[in-house]
Amino acid sequence: MPCLLKTEARRGDPPEIYNSNVYLLVAISTMGGMIFGYDIGSIGGVIEMKSFKISFGLLNNNRGELASLIAKIVSILQVGCLFGALSTGVMADRIGRKRGLIVASIIFLTGSIIQTTSDGHLGLLYAGRFIGGIGVGQCSMITPLYTSECVPRAIRGKFTGCYQLNIAFGIMVAFW
Repeated sequence: MPCLLKTEARRGDPPEIYNSNVYLLVAISTMGGMIFGYDIGSIGGVIEMKSFKISFGLLNNNRGELASLIAKIVSILQVGCLFGALSTGVMADRIGRKRGLIVASIIFLTGSIIQTTSDGHLGLLYAGRFIGGIGVGQCSMITPLYTSECVPRAIRGKFTGCYQLNIAFGIMVAFW
């Protein structure tokens, strides 16, 4: 693909590495940011749904108890993210970046299934959000790493920012 600006970094690179496969790789690999953005955008609405409150027995709680419970439900994902992000370096070195993204996606999917099937059981909801958070945390570490290693150096900065763009896109999709 032709570039409008020739940089010093691009001068030594063969033109064959600037092709549509780079764009496709970035478009697919940075979708890990979408899962985080979707959760950010959707959890508040889900918690406020009357059916959610009925299912989890939250209608009779006083405001202080309800606020504390909602804070726990929302923040347990972030705790999972912390553990997922901390475990990622070793995992990415041992099994590779691409397989690491696959493992992170499977972990997130497992957490999502647990959350979806938790029907009235707060413990299962907490467990599902924690497990899903591990997957999100791993994606938040592996995705920019994988992208920066696969994209030519002259356009690396532009494409590593696509992860953040997909977080915002996930929020938009959740609000749609």
